[in-house]
Amino acid sequence: MKKLFYFMSLFLGLLVSSSAFVACGDDDDEKDAGGGQQGGGTTTTITEKDILGTWYGVEESSDKINVFVMAFYEGGRGYYAEFKAKAKNNWEPRAEESVDMTWTLKDGALTMTFQAGEKTEARRGDILAKNADGSLKVKRYLEEGTDEVILKSIQNPQEAYSILYELVKNKQGDNNESQPATTNLLVGTWSFGDAAFIFTERGLTIMQGKQQVFKGEYIYENGKLKYVEGDVVNTARVQLLYDNNVLVLVTIPDNAEDYSLGEAPVILFRNGQAPEMSANDVQGTWHWYMGGQEENYIRAGVMISGNRIEIIITPWAERHVGTFTYSEGILHLNMTEFYSARSEDGQGWGEGGIDPTTLECDHWYPVSKDDIGDHLPETMLFVAGPNEAYGYVVGLPAVFVKK
Repeated sequence: MKKLFYFMSLFLGLLVSSSAFVACGDDDDEKDAGGGQQGGGTTTTITEKDILGTWYGVEESSDKINVFVMAFYEGGRGYYAEFKAKAKNNWEPRAEESVDMTWTLKDGALTMTFQAGEKTEARRGDILAKNADGSLKVKRYLEEGTDEVILKSIQNPQEAYSILYELVKNKQGDNNESQPATTNLLVGTWSFGDAAFIFTERGLTIMQGKQQVFKGEYIYENGKLKYVEGDVVNTARVQLLYDNNVLVLVTIPDNAEDYSLGEAPVILFRNGQAPEMSANDVQGTWHWYMGGQEENYIRAGVMISGNRIEIIITPWAERHVGTFTYSEGILHLNMTEFYSARSEDGQGWGEGGIDPTTLECDHWYPVSKDDIGDHLPETMLFVAGPNEAYGYVVGLPAVFVKK
């Protein structure tokens, strides 16, 4: 999915807390399927083969939930990740960045070493029992003492995110009664070009051409789509336009200031068919801001009046003027006038005389198309909503704000 989206929402840096270990099990009187001990100490009947795979455990209190994931691979390799939600953050599910780990198991004693950046930490636990349901009961050794936790097997980290979501719903009282009706608007096939998103009630499949690049569960609530891809929780604002026949997924970067493009849209049509669109829909002045920061730096401006269009590309100090026709969300450009804010031949560096906060320029130098280069393509995807427009500028995804 990273091929179709810029990172929607990258994992946050993992804080390997002393309480973040591995665990799983059942109540104390559960029979040990492998004949292991029921209490303190370790069970020598647990082998490396018994713990290979991906496991999750839950830490829960009145103000936070942590679903932690441990993956054990052959050769003593694996990884650790966390999925969290806190009351102070309105129970918004979030994912931490996964970290690599190494592990050893000897006589039921499990030792793991985590590598988080330059910091290395070790954790230890005793596997007390393998229960009849396949879960593991583990005694953890923490800085503040010991506790016992249960580890349960899952197929992939996406399942852990779904588990967190269900736990969060319980915290919130599961008052999302409008959610199914809203989700139903997504169900079906949406595509544009070689990208296709196929939604069922809970599942999402993403295709790029004939290649399946993602398949798993998703969460859609409060206007946001979320799904887990590998060790990344992808998040997008959902915009439904043209009587729910145009779907725009606007990626939400973890920190727009760290990524100059800011939010990035993916534009899709229901069943691949563009609805009827009019040039009246795109009239006005539209600004694309650097890093999504309004009133700071306008990366590009699109000004449309009637069939006249003007496009200013600030970092290149260029202004293109001409006419257009509009169909199926595409601007078909016929640019006839070209200007530079740098010099008479367009040579120079930076924004020239453009004020990037307003796009005003003291002097536009008329230049030839050859002077500034053939930067703009003849067609430009541009779909407008009431307050935002979505499209591409010289191949870069852009979210425009209407002024």
